[in-house]
Amino acid sequence: ENGQLISAEGVYIYDSSNFNYVFNNNISSNSRYGIRLTSGCINNSIYENQVFSNVNSGIALLSAELNFIENNIIFANGFEGIQIQNSNNISILENELFDNARSGILLMNSHNNTVQENIVYENNWYGIYLQGSFGTTEYNKIISNEIKRNAYDGIFLYTLNEGNVSHNLIFNNFIENQSTSYAGISIGVDSYFNILKENFLVENYIAIEIINGDNNTVSGNVINHTKYVGILLGNAIFNSIYNNKILITEGIGMTSGSSILISSNARENWIYDNLISDSDYGVHLISGDMNKFYGNTIFNCTKRGVLAQTGSDNNLFYRNIFLNNTMHAWDQAGTNFWNNSQIGNYWDNYTGSDSNYDGIGDTNWLFPGGIDYLPIWDDSAPLIAFISPTNNTRLGFVVPNFSVEIQDPNLDKMWYQFLGNPQNVFFSSNGSLDRNLWQSEWNSLSDGEYIYIRFYANDTFGQLSYKDLQVIKDAFPIISINNPLNNTRIGRDAPNFIVEVEEYLIDTMWYTIDGGLTNFTFTSNATIEQSAWQTLWHTLSDGNSITLIFYVNDSLGQLSYKIVDLIVDEFPIIQIITPINGFLVNNTAPSFSLQVEEYQIDSMWYTIDDGVTNFTFTNNVGTIDQIAWEALWNSLSDGEVITITFYVRDHLGQTKSESVQVQVNNPPPPPPGGGIPGFPLIIILGTLLILSSIVVSKRFKSIIN
Repeated sequence: ENGQLISAEGVYIYDSSNFNYVFNNNISSNSRYGIRLTSGCINNSIYENQVFSNVNSGIALLSAELNFIENNIIFANGFEGIQIQNSNNISILENELFDNARSGILLMNSHNNTVQENIVYENNWYGIYLQGSFGTTEYNKIISNEIKRNAYDGIFLYTLNEGNVSHNLIFNNFIENQSTSYAGISIGVDSYFNILKENFLVENYIAIEIINGDNNTVSGNVINHTKYVGILLGNAIFNSIYNNKILITEGIGMTSGSSILISSNARENWIYDNLISDSDYGVHLISGDMNKFYGNTIFNCTKRGVLAQTGSDNNLFYRNIFLNNTMHAWDQAGTNFWNNSQIGNYWDNYTGSDSNYDGIGDTNWLFPGGIDYLPIWDDSAPLIAFISPTNNTRLGFVVPNFSVEIQDPNLDKMWYQFLGNPQNVFFSSNGSLDRNLWQSEWNSLSDGEYIYIRFYANDTFGQLSYKDLQVIKDAFPIISINNPLNNTRIGRDAPNFIVEVEEYLIDTMWYTIDGGLTNFTFTSNATIEQSAWQTLWHTLSDGNSITLIFYVNDSLGQLSYKIVDLIVDEFPIIQIITPINGFLVNNTAPSFSLQVEEYQIDSMWYTIDDGVTNFTFTNNVGTIDQIAWEALWNSLSDGEVITITFYVRDHLGQTKSESVQVQVNNPPPPPPGGGIPGFPLIIILGTLLILSSIVVSKRFKSIIN
């Protein structure tokens, strides 16, 4: 770490030395390699170094496995920037390689390596070179690299001696080589079953070439502003070239540009579904036999859409589209086929007709050197019809399915877009609308507003049609609870409810008071079901909550609900403190003292005559009305009972009463004249006289003694 390494080898790791880290060094001017790993070294990491001006390669892995080369800057070395030889499972990531005397990266006789997100430019040989020499270079992945302005090919696959370069993936690379005679990607001798997929190649002399390579796949690449040839096949067989876009092949001086060039007896290749435009020659066959061309669109070629020179025989062309070319085709050999047994090609200058409407022209199409016996006839754009949904259908938040019928014998693409949104959504069969686009559009509108969707279709001849579908947003039901309001106190009597619902087409309305265990449907405002309410109410205490939930779903199954929480309001609780049962009362009205438990009292009263007369009061302490008390008391005899009943009514009209019974204390008055009632006065006086004589006699005897 942090070293300035200058010697024969800057860093040399060998003899199975593993798990080393080489990082953050300047390694330069060594007489051999900057960094070299050999002899079975595995799991070493080389990162964030500057490796430059070494006589041999900057970094070399020779017979080393499972190593990592990452985030290094490697330049001006005498051989390769990175040399991987007889080494497998190496990760080469995010390095910058430039101005090396040979290639930026060399993979030789090495397997299962990943070369990803490197910047490789201005090296004096190849950008990335995959070589087989007395061995194989297989199953490597060259992914997402930026390869520019190297002297030879941007990526080169080649076998020098016995061996092969095969089954490699070259994917998503940006290649701008600007060489005067080399290719962006070149597949050479004994290179087969390689995949070149979704690369972007611009400003190359030749974008992609396959020379003496077999069974390779070239698909999904974008090739633009090529100087000479977009894709070149030379002495190549059994290769598949499809779904590529080959745009603007310019030509150099007197040398014409060709989007696809077939030479050196390249044969039995399949070239299909490519978009070929803006070149001198769309397809140029110098020498090639038994190749198959179908489903290609060839347009805006200034010389020939297809030129088949003498020596190119038995090639088959069908279902190709020729548009706006100076001359669509010239078959100089006169030995090629321009239709299969079912269909030929579309020529935008075909002058025949189609009397039986089978999509095939009634007359042959003749052009220099060739005949299309089954020319495609199509004079109208696709017809679009909506099966479902239809216009003015109300649709909810759930993404709807669509079913459209599109008729065209040469249908190419189908897509739709929400008007006002430029995003195109392509489809090949009926299905669901794009979820994100639908819900974004739906959420931006109010209930009843229109959603506009435009469906497009074009045919393989570029004829375009569209049809607009307008559907209506159907929002979720909106529920407003006007009664009862939230946190309203409710007694034993079930409350009335008043609910307002905004909805175009209601399906069902219902409510629950027990969390959905029991649901009660309704069609108009009414009263909560009394039995269920009362059963629940009796299980709760004063102040507990009852959650009332109203639900509404619409005809589309969209469900809304609104909750209101109600508070249990029990009957008032009365406790009579005084007077107590059995209390003796006289004709003075007694005082009373009560304890009342109630959230909101409406009124309190009492009666002493079974409700004939009621007396209201506001305080829990008071005195019974004296006049009424005295009148009642005087009408009763001693020991009789007076019942005093106290009532409390709450704001809901719930009334509770408690009674106390007191006893009248009203004894009869004494008899007139005094004395003891029931005894004659003469008897009393006589008795007293006798008692007095006895006392005197005893006293006299006591004195004598």
